[in-house]
Amino acid sequence: MKTLVAIPMKAPARAKTRLAPAMNDRQRERLALLMFERTLGFFRGYWPDFDVMAVTDAGEIAALAERHGAGLLLETREAGLNAAAAQALRHALERGYERLVIVPGDVPVWLRAEVARVLALSRRHALTLAESYDGGTNLLALAPPQPFEFHYGPQSAARHARSARRRGLSVARCCLPFLARDIDTAADCVELAEAWAAGCGRGPAACKGARR
Repeated sequence: MKTLVAIPMKAPARAKTRLAPAMNDRQRERLALLMFERTLGFFRGYWPDFDVMAVTDAGEIAALAERHGAGLLLETREAGLNAAAAQALRHALERGYERLVIVPGDVPVWLRAEVARVLALSRRHALTLAESYDGGTNLLALAPPQPFEFHYGPQSAARHARSARRRGLSVARCCLPFLARDIDTAADCVELAEAWAAGCGRGPAACKGARR
């Protein structure tokens, strides 16, 4: 299945502002770059047949994408995640991709088994969502790419699902222990460390299942 993985990423200096009480500007910028680079390396390493592309207006992000052999969709200005996703969708439609996968550049832990489960669901559903614990969307797959309105923001997983169903698309929603995690606050860092120490997500029953 010809697949495009699109990674929208804002300039690191504008990222992770909610971590300001725990990190200075340079530390937050470094964290954002490290997580983005890990995301690039994960998909380039485990799914080398996929096309991986950054969507950004930031020069340092473009340079990292080039270093990892990834493609680039340049934004004229950072207009938010919905606009970046829409740009990636237009590109996927123009180039004839059979599947578009949109992931943020700041998921802290990527596990091959988790992503493989979501990709397997996307072979059976037009829209597949990997939800974050707060109701957001940490992976979205459209198979095949088709006109779609993105709703990133609070409770975006439910809003994406409703948007798809209005179009008559089949939907699968999955919540996985590590793919469901974000690093937006200091509390998120503590919870992630505790989950990793407890071995969360390493067992075979990591996915709660697909919900139509």
